[in-house]
Amino acid sequence: MKTNQREKFIQNGIPYDGLDTQMINLIDILNFKIGLKTRHCCFGHKPYEEIQVMFEEEVNLKEDQILELAELAGREWKGLQLSFSKWARFSPLMFNWSLVLSKRFRYPEDTNKYRYLRSVEEFFERYAAKK
Repeated sequence: MKTNQREKFIQNGIPYDGLDTQMINLIDILNFKIGLKTRHCCFGHKPYEEIQVMFEEEVNLKEDQILELAELAGREWKGLQLSFSKWARFSPLMFNWSLVLSKRFRYPEDTNKYRYLRSVEEFFERYAAKK
C-alpha cells in the first residue's frame, strides 16, 4: 500500500480502505490525473461480471470530456472494449455517468483480467499525459 496514495484518497473523500484493491490505480488515474471524480467501483467478483466505475454527479458537467474519451476508446475498441453510459433513476431524477469494461472472464482472478485492466489504465494514462 502506498501511504501517500491512501492519504490522498481519504483527503478527497474516497474510501481507500473500502475499494476493491484491484481498482485503486484506475481510480487514482480517473480522479487525480483526469479529474473525473468517481463514486463507486467494482472489479467483479463473480464469473463473467464486468469491471465498473460510476462517477459522481459533478462529472455530468464534464460530458464533453466523457464523449471525447468514448470516441478515443472506440478507436481502440478491439483491445479496450470499454464503454460509457449515462444512468438515469429515481424521482427526482438523478444522473450518473458510468464506465464499463466489457471483457468478461469466467474466473474473477484470471491473470488475463488483470492484464486487461492494466491496458485500460494505460489508455487513460496516455489520455491524461496529453491534457
